[in-house]
Amino acid sequence: MTFNIIQEHNEAFYKIIEHISFEDEKYVLIHIDEHHDFGTPIIRKDDLMNYRKNLKDITYSQLRVSDYIIPLFHLGKIDTSMWLSNNEKEYYYEFITFEELISNDHIMIGTKSVQPSGNNNKFLEVKPNSNVIPFIKGRKLILSIDLDYFSCCDEAGERTVIEITKQEFERFNSDLYHKSRLNFGSRVSCHTNNDKYYMIHQHMDGKFVNKQRSWEEINTKLAEFDLFLNSNKINPDIVIVCNSLISGYTPSHQHNDILSNVIKIVKKYSTNELLERE
Repeated sequence: MTFNIIQEHNEAFYKIIEHISFEDEKYVLIHIDEHHDFGTPIIRKDDLMNYRKNLKDITYSQLRVSDYIIPLFHLGKIDTSMWLSNNEKEYYYEFITFEELISNDHIMIGTKSVQPSGNNNKFLEVKPNSNVIPFIKGRKLILSIDLDYFSCCDEAGERTVIEITKQEFERFNSDLYHKSRLNFGSRVSCHTNNDKYYMIHQHMDGKFVNKQRSWEEINTKLAEFDLFLNSNKINPDIVIVCNSLISGYTPSHQHNDILSNVIKIVKKYSTNELLERE
């Protein structure tokens, strides 16, 4: 088993391709996360055609943290994504991927739902007590864990703060037709603090929900995660643990303890270990 600790979830694309790029067999991705990460990526078409050569640039310059799964399907590295969510529901559908040229240089990778036949790409949303053995028995497995599954702050994770000049600050506050206002509306604002000026873009649509959990709730989540791995006899070939600390999704004051507990649990289901810290 290879064991990787990454900073943000777009890096999972890099690590997975790095490990399985030349294999013909498709893997099952078990995705443990507050978010489904089924974002629609936009990638330079030349880079996509030569993805092994341009892997680093795709990962760090073109993929968002929510985009790493769809390209893995499109490149034929996985055929099943299983999302252990916090929604307490089970859901299944099949789909195909497609490319749409959106500029001379860029391609959007989209998905289209198709009639289930068992022969298409598969997406499952599952609960901790779900039986997923029929979908993983005899298959190679990638276990991708985002620590924000156990406690999450979407408000911080969806916020981008950029320092700007005083001139731009004044222009934003005086210009009713400032391009950022026209594009983002109430999602963008400018503020000053300690003689510095900042533009804040809040990406989230809809109501913010407080998903930061108490340690009692986190321990319950950890126990459920352990049960899910144990009851489904999950012995992954690749494990990826994502901190989501820089982005802000994982609360910083809980991060270290969540990480150490997740590692302890995962190690119980490994036959050998290669630990890589990024």
